[in-house]
Amino acid sequence: LLLTLADQLLRWDGAAYAPRFEPRREKHVRELQGHFKQTSDRLALYYLHLLLEPTRLPKEAQLEAARAATLDSLAAFHARFVRRLKLLVFTYGNLAAADAAAIAAELESRVSAAREATLPRSDWA
Repeated sequence: LLLTLADQLLRWDGAAYAPRFEPRREKHVRELQGHFKQTSDRLALYYLHLLLEPTRLPKEAQLEAARAATLDSLAAFHARFVRRLKLLVFTYGNLAAADAAAIAAELESRVSAAREATLPRSDWA
C-alpha cells in the first residue's frame, strides 16, 4: 500500500483533475472571502494568532494565492515538491527489520528516480 501511495504521489497528473480544479478553487476563494465576515471577536482572535505565529500566512495572502492559482501552477508546484522530497521512513508493528529496510530502500529508489536535482544545502531546515 505504501509503495502504491508513493507512486501515485510521484506520478501525479494534473490533467485528471482539470474538471474539478476550478470549482474547488472557486469554493476555496469563497471560504476565504467569508473569513472577513466573521464576528469581531473571532477576527480579533485570528489577528492575535497571526501575532503569536509569525510564520502563519495571513488570509489576505491566502486569498490572493487562491485567486491566482491555475492548474498549471499546481502542476509546477508538484514538480518542485517532488524534486525537494526527502524521505524519512518509520515503521511500527509486526514487521521484520529486513522487510522494513527493503520497503525503505524501494521507496528511496522511487523518490530518487522522480527527483530531478538534490535539495540545496541552503534550503535544509
